[in-house]
Amino acid sequence: MILVKRPWSRPWSRPRRRLARPASIVVALAASWPAVVGAASPTTSGAAGSTSPAVRVAALGRQVTDAEARLLAASQHRDGLYADLVDTRARLEDAEARTVARQIEAKDALARYATTRAKLERVAVRAYVGRGDLGELEALASADDLLDVRRRAELFAQASDERLRLVQRLREDEATARAALEAVVAERRQLGERLVRLEQQIPEAEAAVVDAEAALGRARWALDRWTSVSAGPGTPILGRSRLSGDELAAWFESTGVRARTTVPIRELARMFVEEGAAEGVRGDVAFAQSVLETGHFYLPDYGQVRTTDNNFAGIGACDSCDTGYSFPDARSGVRAQIQLLRAYADAGLTVDALANPPVLPRLGEFQLRGVAPTWGGLTGTWATASHYGDAIFTVYFRILAWVSDHTA
Repeated sequence: MILVKRPWSRPWSRPRRRLARPASIVVALAASWPAVVGAASPTTSGAAGSTSPAVRVAALGRQVTDAEARLLAASQHRDGLYADLVDTRARLEDAEARTVARQIEAKDALARYATTRAKLERVAVRAYVGRGDLGELEALASADDLLDVRRRAELFAQASDERLRLVQRLREDEATARAALEAVVAERRQLGERLVRLEQQIPEAEAAVVDAEAALGRARWALDRWTSVSAGPGTPILGRSRLSGDELAAWFESTGVRARTTVPIRELARMFVEEGAAEGVRGDVAFAQSVLETGHFYLPDYGQVRTTDNNFAGIGACDSCDTGYSFPDARSGVRAQIQLLRAYADAGLTVDALANPPVLPRLGEFQLRGVAPTWGGLTGTWATASHYGDAIFTVYFRILAWVSDHTA
């Protein structure tokens, strides 16, 4: 049924005519919405369920701040892991290079120790078995007097002690080299294990950043939805929709009302968003306007606007009119509404500027172009109800609240 009749008649060049009681009808309908729509809203604490833009914006602002903090923490953790990973790889490469060097040093030390020790053992064996080809013993045997023999014996003993000390030093050097090799091998093993752990932590850290970015994106998007209409009826008619066709349809289906339209409600809701996008009009708010105009799309089979008229905004309906406009299909009806809303909002609109050919006749001659840049401006122009713009946003805020609480 038609809830609010038009302030203009057909043809459009005739003076607009006002209704005597449209405001009371709109206010009465607005008062009934909480019982119809609110029943579908969840009863949770905080901002959930609230249709107040101020409450929602404040709550969502805090969510955005929290989400930004979580993203910062996740990013810092991930970046710290990457920095640690780079440092660990560099240290591991250095440890690997030092391992090679220590292996060479240990091998050389072991070789020197083994060679010197073998030589000392040969000297000792020869001395005890009395072989005459030992240099030291031969030196003793060739001495001319006892003093010389004593002196040479002392030198021989000193030489033997020096060899023993040399062997001991070489043994200690070999042990030191081996310990250094074991230490660098252990360091390399620890660095390798740390590298594996870091590489295993990176994907989780990356996922945490992605999740935090997504959460922040959702919070910002939810905040944008509410801030875009925080002015209520003062919201511009021109702009992009913040709700999708599927979201609008989901809300409508939650009310339990059965739409009497020529196409399914989901298809109709998508048309509002698509046609709105084509003309730069808030198609989602236009959908709320149509909910208001048609009593939740419950169009009758009689009266000025009927189900088969595909007229979702009471276009052409007035006190002195037998019927409103009729459109051949739902798309045409939605397009006509969107194009007319653009004309109300855009003072410089020309037919050529429209995305599609005009559905309404003589739209290019429309005298009210630009008189209502905001939805509140439709009060007294689109409809004579004194709270028409407020009533539209009573519907829209309930839609947005439901979507916000069911798509978080």
